[in-house]
Amino acid sequence: MLVAHLENRRVEAVGAQRGADFVCSGCGAPVILRRGRKVVAHFAHRPSAAGTARTAETRGHLQAKRLLHDALRARGLRAEAEFATEQVAWDRRADVMVWSPGSRLPVAIEFQHSTIGIPELEVRAQTYARAGIAQLWVPFLRPDAFTRAELAVHGTRIVERYPVRLHELWMYGMAPERAFWMFDPDTQTFWNARFGDHRLMNREAIWYEMGAVKRYTRGGERRSRRYRSLRLAGPWSATELRLRTVARPAHRTEWFEWPECRVATFVGSRDEVCRSAVR
Repeated sequence: MLVAHLENRRVEAVGAQRGADFVCSGCGAPVILRRGRKVVAHFAHRPSAAGTARTAETRGHLQAKRLLHDALRARGLRAEAEFATEQVAWDRRADVMVWSPGSRLPVAIEFQHSTIGIPELEVRAQTYARAGIAQLWVPFLRPDAFTRAELAVHGTRIVERYPVRLHELWMYGMAPERAFWMFDPDTQTFWNARFGDHRLMNREAIWYEMGAVKRYTRGGERRSRRYRSLRLAGPWSATELRLRTVARPAHRTEWFEWPECRVATFVGSRDEVCRSAVR
């Protein structure tokens, strides 16, 4: 975690001093400051507090939060890491909360590195919606995404056979059209992403079952359930991105449910396509 409490006030790890009695902002258990040349400054639960601690965060997750948090503050915006409001419980803290200088609308930005269940995602989304907080969900690209990619026009990269995860599809459905973003932890950059169908070819087949019953299947195409095509445009650094919010209606499918709420998206300063998608 990037933020802890010391004597009832929020303290960021990047500016904290070792030796103080820091406690977790959520559960109140003691935490220790960790900082080094190759380690993002952060607080961690003591081993004795493992029972009350949240799931340990990856280094990439900590870096993503710090990167975006610092970029937003550098533009003069109010931004807080791991922030919870009175309407949102401690275990629903936003990775980064930022406030629009014009409307003062709070925007919760959530990075998702590991796999997460759809019911938990839907509960979190409903919580933000009821609190009147706009939300932006940014999944991490798989580590091997670019080894599968082919270069297309204007620097676009296409992964024809991307093993999509369910939480990525839910977040794709939550985002405005053509305004879905993914984060690459290796380069610490953001990519505008679009999913498409991945088509599989079925061969014509003839076989005989017991009793000499002839069976036949016709060849042709079908959509893969496991794979999607993935088109990536970018990259953008955190300093090149701006935020826009739009209203979206509630929607439900066989697999997913999204609430009526305001959603946020990034707008790349060099990308007119993304800009027009959120006007």
